[in-house]
Amino acid sequence: CDRLLPMPLLLKTFAFLFIFLMAAQYSRADSGVMGGSLASHSLDITVDIKGRKVVGTDTVTLRPGAGELTLYIREGSKVLKIERDGKTLAFVSAKVPNEKSQAITIKAGTGDGVKLVISFEGEFQSTSEAFEKVKRGVAYLDDGVIGEEGVFLPSSSLWYPQEDDVLSPFTMRVSLPGGLRSVSEGELIKASEENGRTVETWRSTDSLNGADLVAGRYAVAEERYNGVAIYTFFFKDDPSLSKTYIDKAKEYLDLYGTLIAPYPYRKFAVVESFLPTGYGMPSFTLLGSSVIRLPF
Repeated sequence: CDRLLPMPLLLKTFAFLFIFLMAAQYSRADSGVMGGSLASHSLDITVDIKGRKVVGTDTVTLRPGAGELTLYIREGSKVLKIERDGKTLAFVSAKVPNEKSQAITIKAGTGDGVKLVISFEGEFQSTSEAFEKVKRGVAYLDDGVIGEEGVFLPSSSLWYPQEDDVLSPFTMRVSLPGGLRSVSEGELIKASEENGRTVETWRSTDSLNGADLVAGRYAVAEERYNGVAIYTFFFKDDPSLSKTYIDKAKEYLDLYGTLIAPYPYRKFAVVESFLPTGYGMPSFTLLGSSVIRLPF
């Protein structure tokens, strides 16, 4: 290299890079393959905080020639019904050996632009149960969490029906109790209040290995910078801290855009978690309350 960064900047750069590389170990965007049977997912879900449940549908569009397919969903959830063109399809559900998941086998039939409407529901662990899995100040979770503190549904938990290790785009409409806000990959394309509930729609045109869903009682700040929407989702309104993170995000978008490549997503969000996490997902990072306020 014929040009060296000043030592303070170099140290800060490696510190931030280390943090986000560690966080990115959670991300599933860089794993998986294109192809498979599903061209896209369109989720429409309702989150029940008190019952710790998710109920909804996943309208999947099949690729041409996809006749029989296998989808996977966590043990604590179940597929209720599968329909094609308003007609109910038979399916087989079987536990996956040595895994906390079920394999759902469907004979969908062939055709162009075939859509299946999959109705499903699931109950998730409470926040108190999740905190029992915190070791040395870090949450080790392999399943979703729903409680009064918020919602954390990682795609890796198979909280909705998915193919194994396949990349696809998605749209997700989520209905939450009033006062909660959601975060997922992609862009927030619609938000409204309906019958006292918050209804938000996220869309990822990028093919990803699953959709993560986070929700909480967030104060949201947003700025746009060179075509990227930069957000903070914090439990308390903190304009000073939001400004710090947004300004630093701008700096690092410029820095890594020069060192590596232009930032590939249309948003970057710093999201506060009720659990002690340090996760990196495509287009947002999920940091525990204590970590997010460290003097970076």
